[in-house]
Amino acid sequence: MRTIRDAKGTFFFHPWLFSCYSFISLFTLITSSSFDVWNVHFLSKNKKVIQFGVIGREREQQNLLVGRQSVLMEQQNILMAQQNILTEQQNVLMAQQSILMGQQKILTEQQNALVAQQKIHTEQQNVADEQQKVEEHTEQQNSSSADHHAMEQSSSEEDPWKIKKVLQDFDLTLRLLVAPSLARNFMLPVLNATDYEIEKGFDVEIWDVDTHTKHSLFFTKKSHAYILVDNWINDFVHRRALHRGDEIGLCWDPTRKCFNFSVLRRPQT
Repeated sequence: MRTIRDAKGTFFFHPWLFSCYSFISLFTLITSSSFDVWNVHFLSKNKKVIQFGVIGREREQQNLLVGRQSVLMEQQNILMAQQNILTEQQNVLMAQQSILMGQQKILTEQQNALVAQQKIHTEQQNVADEQQKVEEHTEQQNSSSADHHAMEQSSSEEDPWKIKKVLQDFDLTLRLLVAPSLARNFMLPVLNATDYEIEKGFDVEIWDVDTHTKHSLFFTKKSHAYILVDNWINDFVHRRALHRGDEIGLCWDPTRKCFNFSVLRRPQT
């Protein structure tokens, strides 16, 4: 504290100086205390802010970890779903392979069945060819004997039935076989047809003199044999109840321009 010297040389404190000094000391003390309090409050507040920031970062990190874990779990679920899809696709492929193997087996069996059918058809055809050869040979023999018998019986000019035949079993199944010599002598001249027309075949009219009915038969040439087919079974064999051993006759009728038919003789039972 500053002092003032008086006239006698003594020192003393001036009152206003002392007041100023006291005020300054008090202000300094108050300011220093306020600064300390503010500093403590600021530090405490900053500490809380720092603590809150640390806690926030920790929460953010935890949330980030939780989010990553969720993403990893979703990825694992996706991988599991993809594995399930692959497994199902493999099962589908295995099922398709099984179906293909079954279809191949069926195709193989069908091919084997077709081969067997072809073999059976070939054998049946061979048997049919052999039967046809035997039948043709039998027909030729019967035709030769029938030609001889018919020529002998037709030699008389008074007999109008120039074409006669004793029916055989093969005449009652499909067609009527006409002896080549009788066909050439008594049928071809009146029909006035070419060889091509005869081999191709054409219809001829037949008049049944016994029942007075008119019918139509298909006349053609096959394997050096002349035959009458189509309606022969229904209109003659069945209708006239023809049997083996019955003798029939055919002759040309110039008035009607057709062939007359008659059952000449039936064997006595």
